[in-house]
Amino acid sequence: MKVEINMIARIIAIVLFGSLLPVRTAAATVPAQPNAASGTAARPEPLLVIASCAPDDEFIKLAAQTYARNHPSVRLRVSRMPLPEAAEKLVHGQVDLMLTAAAIPARPQHCILELHKNYLAAVNPINVLENISLARLKKIAMGTITNWEELGGPSLPVKYLGYRNQAAEGRVLAILLHGTPNPEKMFLATTSGREIAAIIATESGAIGIFPQEYRTDGIKVLKVNGVPPPSPLNADSEYPLTVRYYVAATARPSAPAQDFIAFLHRDEAAKIYHYLSLNRPNHQPDQSNESK
Repeated sequence: MKVEINMIARIIAIVLFGSLLPVRTAAATVPAQPNAASGTAARPEPLLVIASCAPDDEFIKLAAQTYARNHPSVRLRVSRMPLPEAAEKLVHGQVDLMLTAAAIPARPQHCILELHKNYLAAVNPINVLENISLARLKKIAMGTITNWEELGGPSLPVKYLGYRNQAAEGRVLAILLHGTPNPEKMFLATTSGREIAAIIATESGAIGIFPQEYRTDGIKVLKVNGVPPPSPLNADSEYPLTVRYYVAATARPSAPAQDFIAFLHRDEAAKIYHYLSLNRPNHQPDQSNESK
C-alpha cells in the first residue's frame, strides 16, 4: 500500500512540475530591467519622434527644444526625410508627427495644425515699381526679365538677389514660385535672406525675396498681384508669397504627441512663432482623435 501511495505522489509531482515549467521559461525570456537606485524594474521613457519634410523648418526644432527642456522625461527626436517616406512611417506608427509644406493627404493622416510664414518681394527705394505680378516675379527669378525697362522703369539691369542651391529659404522660394531659380543667372546667390534685404538697401537695381522677419529700413516692399504683405503674425489668403506649414498626426496620436500638440497651442510656443514671424495655429486639434 505504501508503494502505491508513493508512486501516486511521484506522478502528481511530475505533472505539477511539468505544468509550471513553461510558465517559468516564459518569464525567464523577459527579464526585468532593474533600477540602479531602487532595484525595481525601470519604466521605459516616453519617446516622441517628429519627421520633418519641410524646408526652413527651424521653428519645429526650436519648439522641440523648448518642449524638451520642460519635459525632461520625454525622449524627443526630429528627423529630416522625404515626404513619401515620412507619410509612410506616420501611417505605420514609426513616427508620431509629420511636418510638411505640402498639402496633407487624406486619412489616415490628419492635419492638426497649420502655420503661415510670409515672404516679401522688395526693391531699392529709388525704384519706381510699386506692384509686381507673381508671374513677372518668377520671370525675374528665372532670368528671363533682365532689364527694368521691361517693367516700366529706367533702362537699368535687373540685379536679382537669390539663394544658393540647398539653402533652406531657397527651397521655400521654389515652392512659392513653382520653380527653382538658376543661381548662375543671379546678380548674387547667398544663403541668407537677411543679407538679401541688406544688399537691396544699397543696390539701385536690386530685387529679392526674403522672409518677413528680415524686413529693414532703406528698402521698398512691393505689392504682389496687387496685394500688400500681411502684417507679421497675420495671414492673407490672397497674398501669394505665404508658405503654409502643416503638422500631421494619425487618427489616434500617442500621449506624448498629444501633449506636444497642446504645447504648440500654448503661450510658450507663441514666442517661437513671433521670433520667426509665423502665424499662430488657425485651429485647435481635433480632441475626438485623442487616444483613450
